[in-house]
Amino acid sequence: EKFKNSSFMQQGQQIDETVKTMMSQKSQELMRCCCTWLPQDSDFTAPKSFKYDKLIDYYGVLGIQEMATQAEVKGAYKRLSLVYHPDKTSGMDDEKKEEYAAIFIQLKNAYTTLLDNPTRRQYDHDRCKEFVTCQIMGDRMKTRDQFWGFEMNEAKYEASAQKDLGPGIDVDLELVCPLERFVYGGQETVWRNRKTRVKGEIEDRMKAYHIDVAPGTPEPFVKKFVKKGDEHLDRLADTLIFTLTSKPHDTVERADPDLRCLRDCSLGEDASLEPYLSMEVPSVLGRHLVFWGRNPFFKNRLPGKELRFAVWGQGLRGDGALRFNAKEGGGYVHVEGLKAHPVHKVVGGEDKGGILVRDGKDTSAKKYPDRVKFGAFVREVELEGERLFYDRLTDTGPQQGWVATAIPGKELVVPAPEYVCWEVMGGKELGGIIVRAGKDTSSEQVGRLETGSFVKQLAVDGDLMQYELIENKGQGPPTGWVLIGGEEEKKPESDTTEAGGAEESLANVPEPIRRRAEQRAEAGQICEVDFSPFTDPLGLFTNPGSSIQFFHNLSQPSQVPSGQIKPRPMFACLITSMSCSSEENKADWNNFKASFVPVLKETCFKMFLRAARNVLPRPLCNAPVFPEGEYGQESDGASRPVPWERLADSAVMRGDLWYAAVLYSNALQDAPEGSEAAAVLLSKRADCYANLGENGASLVDAKAATELMPKWEKPWGQVGYASAALPESAETLQESVDAYSRAVELQPQGGDVEALHGVVGRLMAAGDAKTADDEKKRGNEAVAKAEFGVAVAAYTSAVSRVQPSEEASLQYALLFGNRSAAFAQLKMWDSAIADAQKGVEAKNDLPKAHARLGTALLGSGQCEKAYPVFAHAVKMDGTFDLAREGLNSCLVESLRMMSWPAKARKNRFNMDMWRPKGSTRVFGVADVHFDVRCNEEWVHNIDGLKFQDDVLIVAGDMADTFHQVCRGLGMLKSKFRRVFYTPGCHEMWVPVPEMTTYQDSIVKLYAIFEACDAMGIDIAPAPVCQETYVVPLFSWYNCVFDEKDPFPDTDVDQNPFCKWPIDKDEQVWKFFSTMNEQYLNLPYHGTVLTFSHNLPRRDLPFWTHIYHQAKFIGCTEIEDQLRKVNSKCHVYGRSHRRFGREIDGVIYVNMPLGKEDERMEDFPPLMLVHDRENVCAKEWGINDEEIANPTLAQIEKTHYGMK
Repeated sequence: EKFKNSSFMQQGQQIDETVKTMMSQKSQELMRCCCTWLPQDSDFTAPKSFKYDKLIDYYGVLGIQEMATQAEVKGAYKRLSLVYHPDKTSGMDDEKKEEYAAIFIQLKNAYTTLLDNPTRRQYDHDRCKEFVTCQIMGDRMKTRDQFWGFEMNEAKYEASAQKDLGPGIDVDLELVCPLERFVYGGQETVWRNRKTRVKGEIEDRMKAYHIDVAPGTPEPFVKKFVKKGDEHLDRLADTLIFTLTSKPHDTVERADPDLRCLRDCSLGEDASLEPYLSMEVPSVLGRHLVFWGRNPFFKNRLPGKELRFAVWGQGLRGDGALRFNAKEGGGYVHVEGLKAHPVHKVVGGEDKGGILVRDGKDTSAKKYPDRVKFGAFVREVELEGERLFYDRLTDTGPQQGWVATAIPGKELVVPAPEYVCWEVMGGKELGGIIVRAGKDTSSEQVGRLETGSFVKQLAVDGDLMQYELIENKGQGPPTGWVLIGGEEEKKPESDTTEAGGAEESLANVPEPIRRRAEQRAEAGQICEVDFSPFTDPLGLFTNPGSSIQFFHNLSQPSQVPSGQIKPRPMFACLITSMSCSSEENKADWNNFKASFVPVLKETCFKMFLRAARNVLPRPLCNAPVFPEGEYGQESDGASRPVPWERLADSAVMRGDLWYAAVLYSNALQDAPEGSEAAAVLLSKRADCYANLGENGASLVDAKAATELMPKWEKPWGQVGYASAALPESAETLQESVDAYSRAVELQPQGGDVEALHGVVGRLMAAGDAKTADDEKKRGNEAVAKAEFGVAVAAYTSAVSRVQPSEEASLQYALLFGNRSAAFAQLKMWDSAIADAQKGVEAKNDLPKAHARLGTALLGSGQCEKAYPVFAHAVKMDGTFDLAREGLNSCLVESLRMMSWPAKARKNRFNMDMWRPKGSTRVFGVADVHFDVRCNEEWVHNIDGLKFQDDVLIVAGDMADTFHQVCRGLGMLKSKFRRVFYTPGCHEMWVPVPEMTTYQDSIVKLYAIFEACDAMGIDIAPAPVCQETYVVPLFSWYNCVFDEKDPFPDTDVDQNPFCKWPIDKDEQVWKFFSTMNEQYLNLPYHGTVLTFSHNLPRRDLPFWTHIYHQAKFIGCTEIEDQLRKVNSKCHVYGRSHRRFGREIDGVIYVNMPLGKEDERMEDFPPLMLVHDRENVCAKEWGINDEEIANPTLAQIEKTHYGMK
């Protein structure tokens, strides 16, 4: 023990933990950028491809980074070999040849080490451990003399690669973008004229450079486009180096990883007067925070109060925060801007000089002697039917009154959109809103426009408006520029101060109060509030699209640093709209805030959050609950009994256990002797005594309760607890074991089972003679008698009695497996799963342990998780009948769609049920093949903001490997509101790198389902808005699709990497089709869009020149299923032929991305299949622009130039 706690061992443990963390982070990073990097636990025991030297930096030898992919390793080796290979040294002197030969040997060693994944992981681990050890010990890491690929003469490579061309130049370009780009992330696109070499001539062409900026990217961000600049006839193409920085923001500034508000908020002149406070805090465009809660400074009259807020998760990155301060006095206040009013124009009464005006809205009201002049503009105050109450803006006539908007056959007053009238709403306490001379917020202020003034709009630039003051409608500069949405202004300091200071105000108070006030003054007047989210962002059906998220500070530690005030409960909500994060949408964002935030204050604060209601003042009852003089009496005049038990339960909840014990004693006096009610009261009092440490009294009460209710497990558990807590002896421990065993026999609850396990261990140490085999035998006998509670108790006792030996792991695995089976018989699935997992951990190579786990998972309704476990057991022992039966049961159960994940998918059916009709578009794409580089680039180039309210259908063949499928779907999910997906053929491949992970294709299918559920990808039907449904149809090809030869082809298999546990020709397609049947009878109405990967009809085009292609392309059962749900449009894939045509009332659409040599454009479009109103088939650009070929006939194209 002393050796374990020595500094030497602690340093070794610290080194091992640090190396493990660093290696894990590196592996995760490599998996993101390299699809061939699949780390396995067996890598560290695999034979090395080369006996490397850990003191040589092989990455430096090749001149690559440590995160280099296998392709980069190969490229670096090839590039350097062109210079240093012995075949390239002819003509050199012997000394130079030897130098180059030595360098090439280092290159070969580095290439051999880094190309083999297991060897590379072992090399990385050894170098990392050497580095960490040197860091902790304070030494320098040893190195050897080596070649550095970074220092290779670039001229040598260029001369060997392209001898006729000189080197290009680096062109530095500075790019300034909004801070929102670094906060939200996204793509910055720069169009630049590029000189391009075409057939020996130089032409000017416009080229787009797409720069992906991740959220929280540090500044300046440098992006290189190597040899992507201007091309030249006499040298290589230039390299463009873009340096991105953010321009100064009006509201916040960067403080990596945080965002910090530039201005302090104001708590008012005296923050001690209000018990509650609320405030609005702007952030970057597209985010607005509103918070409220209890005032920590209430009744605190000391000066200098300051609140320091941190809203976690709302900084530049996920680990950052939005930080802002609020101070007492001064500070900044939000001044409201302007409000638009409808304006009408008088177009009637031209022959009479105007139209008639009355002093009331009834036609019988008194007429004014004057008429409002023809051509006058009037502001709408109230409009009811065809009666308008107006306020005149121009010309002559009564200033206000009621007029008719129309008479039979003629209009008198019409809307005038050309005349925009605004009313000044804010700035009353400041004398109005600020007027500027120019349309820049930094331009000179020329005065203030009085609150209540009316102005005419002349021009608008973003949130700034140029106005003209309407005559006799206000005071201020006759023209100028103002902010429509308002702005933050410095609150004027008060000219008067309170008479005397804090010292005078405390002069005449009692000494204890004065001392307390002085202590609080010394502690400071600073309060830090940390908001953390307690809900996920909730999407709102607004225009523009937005989400709302709620925060609280209830998880903040109750202990505050010395010198600070303890915060009180506070809550906040954040509204976010990514579509309004750009400058061009600033006006929409301000209008949205002006309309939505007031509603938010009146609803969410008081109605939606129970926690928020708790901080609001509680209403008082306006009448006595009981009539005066009658409380405490029954209707017949008898005294009403005192509710001792209820009072005692309340005392327990408060933690007043002694008082609760007294109240339970009073209740026992009123309870019938020997009744079950008395047993319950004795048990409750035993709990109180046990928590107070009075174990002897607790034991007496618990035993009395067991005598009254011998088949109630709780008092038996209390007897066991109290006996075990008494001074230890063989008698008390045996009594505890017997009591816990009895409790477990009656009800095998987790707490009593664990307690029994611990007490048996203590009894064994005291010299108990029973063995694990004895208890196991007793458990087996109990199982045979169907006494499963007794069996659980016996197996628990046996587990505690296992002696350390070579066979201990096998004993543990068998005992935990047996107890899991007993729990399964009692249908206690959580306990059964936990025990089975312990059995697998004890001996992972035992098929029976895996079968027990599979049985528990299957019984709990988790067939999709049980299937891989059974498959693993079958792989270890192909003759194990229990595992094979479990495998088949999982397949049958999964078709019923009653597993936990399947039920959760059904619950998503109602997610968009009430989304307004016509509020979303639906796009389709198929055969994405994300593992093809150009297709990954296509996904990245989809606009990240313009499709945030839309839905995408992905009709299979996302990628070959699980890792790439998840990457591709995750990227598409970030571009669209919802993504619907069904697996294709390539997803079912189990390539060599995945064979150890997935036993067969169905295991991989369930893994993809689980990943889709975690990412929010839809694989089940759901409405996307009112009366619009998207229905995925799982499918596999059927050889009967080939009418000429409807039989399986035993010589050809287009998907040889698929591994099926069932017949691939007769059962696989039935398995997928049966999975759809549970969804075919759902209540669809309106427009239904279906999609599958395989072709549903034989008359749809596919490549007939490929040998037996018809056997591997479609399944006619899909057609029957889509007709059953009354589909209006069906998206499919598989054929790699672009197509769109209406057949028998259904539009069939295929928009494949395909492989690089199948492309018809550099950036293929999406297919719009629902345009918010109707189904359609329109090619739509990935930048949200319609392509000019809207007819189905024009869309019906084929690849390779074939018709």
